Amino acid sequence: MNEELKTFLKDARDSLVSLDEMKKNINALKGKVTTFEKKKEDFDENIRITTNKAIKENKDALLKSYDEIILEVEKRLKSIESDKAKEKKKNLETLIEKNTRVNKDNNEYLRNEIKKILHENKLPFFVNSKLYFILFFPTSFFELLMAFILFVIFIIGVPAGIWYFVGPKVFTDIPSLIQNKTFWITIMYIAVYLLVIGVIYVIIDNTTKKDKKVLLDIKELRKNIKDNLKDILKITNHTIKNIKDEDFDYTKLDRDIEGIKFELENANNKKKEALETFENDTREKIIDQIKSANKQELIDIERELLSAHEELAALEKKYTDLRLKISEDYEIKLGKNNTTVDKINQFMNTLDKSDEEIDLNKLIEKTNKY
Repeated sequence: MNEELKTFLKDARDSLVSLDEMKKNINALKGKVTTFEKKKEDFDENIRITTNKAIKENKDALLKSYDEIILEVEKRLKSIESDKAKEKKKNLETLIEKNTRVNKDNNEYLRNEIKKILHENKLPFFVNSKLYFILFFPTSFFELLMAFILFVIFIIGVPAGIWYFVGPKVFTDIPSLIQNKTFWITIMYIAVYLLVIGVIYVIIDNTTKKDKKVLLDIKELRKNIKDNLKDILKITNHTIKNIKDEDFDYTKLDRDIEGIKFELENANNKKKEALETFENDTREKIIDQIKSANKQELIDIERELLSAHEELAALEKKYTDLRLKISEDYEIKLGKNNTTVDKINQFMNTLDKSDEEIDLNKLIEKTNKY
């Protein structure tokens, strides 16, 4: 009886030891499976990165080749369009020159007449200026207004400036101001200034206004020049507004522009077609090439992973079967709390010390008493 019981306990202990060893092996295999799965993930990621890089490099190279062609065509188009713009500008300038030639010649004649009058009457060159007629011979409201403004500036503004920069800065009353040396220096500066410009004005006025009819003639000639300049501006604006390409021969330039535009459109269409071909065909070929080049390595990794999964599944099945066997054969007789290696070793020690025949229940009872 004791020998059968000893065999039972030994088998139970061996089964528990095997179960524990299987659990350790299962954990080791799970770690191995995780390693292989990580290896496959890294491999897949590397393939993805390599594939995307290869696709990008090939696509960029394709785009670059077409962009270089398109850029060269665009440069030629801009060049010929620039030539046409220069030709149009030249034609416009020529037409304006033609339409305004009479006015310009007339102005040239009028200027020469003014020079002739100045020379015959021994008048200085500045008599033929807007400033002179404002200061010395104003005849219109505008000229009188400008003369008044200039009078304010030269007669009031400048002396005020002299006083501001040179005059005394601080004084308390009139007597102290009169006794201030700076006051009299400032007054002297202002007086000298007014005297100088007054003398200059009188000299110019006396030497240039001996014959007012001459000044009126010069003024009339200047007015005619001004009127001609206005006419020239009107003619120029009218010419710019109404000029048409049909008035000139741009046939060759237009033909060249149309040809280059067609070439540019054709290049863009080819680029579009090449991109469509790349996306629909070349991309897949690149992916297949990279997969093919790494196919064997992928097979080896998947084989290792599958083998590890199969080994793990087989060991987990053995573990489950053994766990079920222990539950049915030992736990049901020993009790779940007594079905441990340490507890069974205690039972076997108690059994070895016993001199009498003993059954399992008495063995458990006797061992628990210790």
